[in-house]
Amino acid sequence: MWRAAVLVLALAAPAAGQEAYYPDPPPGYPPVLGDVAATLGRDAVAWQTYDFSIGAFDASAWIDTYDGITFKLIGYTPGDPDAETGRLRVAATYASTPQVGSKPTALMIEIFDDGLEGPRLSSQGRAAVLEITAIELGSGSGYGSMSGRLTAELCPRGGKNGACRKFSGTFDTGLQFSGL
Repeated sequence: MWRAAVLVLALAAPAAGQEAYYPDPPPGYPPVLGDVAATLGRDAVAWQTYDFSIGAFDASAWIDTYDGITFKLIGYTPGDPDAETGRLRVAATYASTPQVGSKPTALMIEIFDDGLEGPRLSSQGRAAVLEITAIELGSGSGYGSMSGRLTAELCPRGGKNGACRKFSGTFDTGLQFSGL
């Protein structure tokens, strides 16, 4: 039995000196799922959410039940899904399936300088609000949509310098969901 498994792995692996072939993503990849428009202090800021899925659950806005019921949104520079700088992360935990008017039991809003670690502006330790204004979780498709409003005071964390800034915005995005 184990010999068959080794044979399958050996045949699936590229031969020495050969490169593995990964086809280019389809045109328009990744598709835009939605938008976030906000103000940070006096500055207008914006992000987009994308669906990076190719045969796997990988949207940048989703609801899952892996660690409680959580809604997460990763916003990218509009038109640049490969951007590492300036990403927005919203992470909210709910006691039950999110609905219009339901309030998260925990909420963190952050804007990162680079990637999703290190220097950032964060709502950690501050009041933050996520108000769901519309939500639809499609039956069985794994896709839905959610709209809402976000407000928070974001303060420097992770080695970032500067003053706290008021953050206020809206989002309207498609999303993936599982376990609901």
